[in-house]
Amino acid sequence: MTYLMRLRKSRKGMYGVIEEVMLFGTGIAIMVGVMALFTFIEDEMLSTLGDNRLIAMNKYVASTAMMLHELNCTSCYVDLKMPVYIGGETYTIGGSAQKKILIYSHEGELIEEVISVPAEGAVQSTSGYVRVYYESTADKIKLYGVVDY
Repeated sequence: MTYLMRLRKSRKGMYGVIEEVMLFGTGIAIMVGVMALFTFIEDEMLSTLGDNRLIAMNKYVASTAMMLHELNCTSCYVDLKMPVYIGGETYTIGGSAQKKILIYSHEGELIEEVISVPAEGAVQSTSGYVRVYYESTADKIKLYGVVDY
């Protein structure tokens, strides 16, 4: 008889069941740990990509505003498609009298882009489109939400 067979025969009581329960519990703990790790990594990736996309969206709107100002038209506008969610969250694009285009994420993050003309208005990303409107008589950019596309 081998050593393992003698060991199994010598065990009395519930030791085998206790070992199986502990092995099952260890497997569950490892699975929960792996799931928590992947959730953390996913959240960090979404946050990093979201920040970069917010910056890109802000530059997109600001460069459009600058282009309209440089065209020197009496009144003109461009409608830009906005992603509803960036980084898994909605956001707001707005203008300021201090010649800036601003993006506010609902995490409280603020991203600014300086332009050469005052801007006004605010648009929620849920509208789907932002209308960048320039009027030369007021020398001002106005931002409107457009939902009728």
